Amino acid sequence: MLSHLSGSVKMAMIQQYFNGDQLTSFLKHQSGDQASQYAATRLLQQFPNVAMKDLVQKLASKGELSTADNEMIELLARFNERQASFFGQFSVRGYVNYDKHVAKYLKILPDQFSYQAIEDVVKADAEKNTSNNEMGMENYFYNEQIKKDLKKLKDSQKSFTYLKSPEYNDLQLVLTQFSKSKVNPIFIIPPVNKKWMDYAGLREDMYQQTVQKIRYQLESQGFTNIADFSKDGGEPFFMKDTIHLGWLGWLAFDKAVDPFLSNPTPAPTYHLNERFFSKDWATYDGDVKEFQ
Repeated sequence: MLSHLSGSVKMAMIQQYFNGDQLTSFLKHQSGDQASQYAATRLLQQFPNVAMKDLVQKLASKGELSTADNEMIELLARFNERQASFFGQFSVRGYVNYDKHVAKYLKILPDQFSYQAIEDVVKADAEKNTSNNEMGMENYFYNEQIKKDLKKLKDSQKSFTYLKSPEYNDLQLVLTQFSKSKVNPIFIIPPVNKKWMDYAGLREDMYQQTVQKIRYQLESQGFTNIADFSKDGGEPFFMKDTIHLGWLGWLAFDKAVDPFLSNPTPAPTYHLNERFFSKDWATYDGDVKEFQ
């Protein structure tokens, strides 16, 4: 999430991955509540020419779908299901070549599981693959994305803020669905590469305030499973590039997530706050404890 908070999700991305099945499923199962209204509004913002636009607009305007509307949705849902079933048989499988992407790496892992032994292996790999720059970034990424524009990137993020974004409202939409579905998730908060942060001028205080804003939205509603790595961006080999986890970052991820998955617990009773759908919250940059 943090990597996108400086702006909205790109429209092209939404249009590429959103499909008819998702639309009819949403229209069939929406309950006319604030979450449904918000989802419809955001969908229209990101996909102005979405199919069944008139029905989506009706939801965004707090209108109720008629019997005829629901019959149309059901008809299109059946059509989409049959279409997906037909074309699904032609889908290309096996995008990941096991021998190329998995098997060759198994050879260098220790025979007996040990975090220390794995750490030794990944450190050696990290040292070899971060040898051409001072920021601890993967060589290929640095060459392709940073090196040619290095001078221009100096202090290029001084004015960035992650504190104001509609994606805080989008997060609330996700949390609402988790609550309805009785899901007990774990949330991962990644760091920013500290050397990159210093070079690009990204403000550490703003970043940590963003983390607190996200944590407040989660924890105040009962979502307390959080692996917060936001202060680990300066650890060697923790990051692969500017914002993505690297060698030791993924090892830390595994240490946090494995016990969570190995010992599942039922979802708690969440206490959702519809104020997190408000523009006030999306643009709030003060002390989260003072948000009303």
